[in-house]
Amino acid sequence: KDTLSSIESAPTFAELFKINDLKAQAQAKDTVILKLKEKLNSFKGDIKESKVKRDVQEIKTLNIELDHKEKVLVITALKEQLNKLKGQAVLTEAVS
Repeated sequence: KDTLSSIESAPTFAELFKINDLKAQAQAKDTVILKLKEKLNSFKGDIKESKVKRDVQEIKTLNIELDHKEKVLVITALKEQLNKLKGQAVLTEAVS
């Protein structure tokens, strides 16, 4: 009787085929999910790299702008000093 019940509860060939087919589909889906996760991580890396490049470019641009502003300030200060010196020279000549 145990042999008969174990035969009755055993899956048929069609059921085994279906089970194996479902396992294969599940494995294929797992593989696709894994590849998608890897691709997503790759995009994250690309995005980080792109952001770093953009940040570096912004810093370079800011440095150029600051250098320009510094030069303008130095030139302005030198012109003011020159004008003061010229004014003193004019006053000195007038007094002499």
